[in-house]
Amino acid sequence: MRLPVHVESWQIECCMDPPSVGDHVRWQLVFTAQSERDGSDGAGLVELDLVAAHLGAQTASMPADNPRHGTWLGAPDVADGLSLFWVARQPTAGPVRLTGYIGEDHHAGVPESFPETHGTIRGIRVQTCRMIEVGPRNWQPTGEPPSYEDVTTSPKRFRTALQPGQVGTVQTGILVDLEVGASLGS
Repeated sequence: MRLPVHVESWQIECCMDPPSVGDHVRWQLVFTAQSERDGSDGAGLVELDLVAAHLGAQTASMPADNPRHGTWLGAPDVADGLSLFWVARQPTAGPVRLTGYIGEDHHAGVPESFPETHGTIRGIRVQTCRMIEVGPRNWQPTGEPPSYEDVTTSPKRFRTALQPGQVGTVQTGILVDLEVGASLGS
């Protein structure tokens, strides 16, 4: 199974070795439901049939006032070894069909004890978004779809081309084609 996985530029710049096509990786993955993002960043929308299990407080503690629940999502019949962390709005267990986005996170967005997904990188695209200045040193996306450039290795440092009073561009991260499951050895 190939999945689009978004990796934000700051995570790579901070403390991650830039991944390359062909690399075997062990990543903690987080799932974000489509309803919680507007989709304008184009970061690889997927629809998945998964099995959900509510995680106990010792594994995925949430603040007492947070009405969300840590949930493990897996697809053992389709992609053995796929583990997605999902912050659900209610405790969820059993088969679910979800539409959303998958991201890599190694900066405390996923509980430390959460299982890693093992996979092979089959493709990498650098994502660039157009930004507009909405106030002094305050930039927001223009709402246009991002552009992508195929690369074999992610950059370590991402380009920013912002000039006051002009529309500029920012490389916001990479979109990785991650292969997980039975076909890994191919």
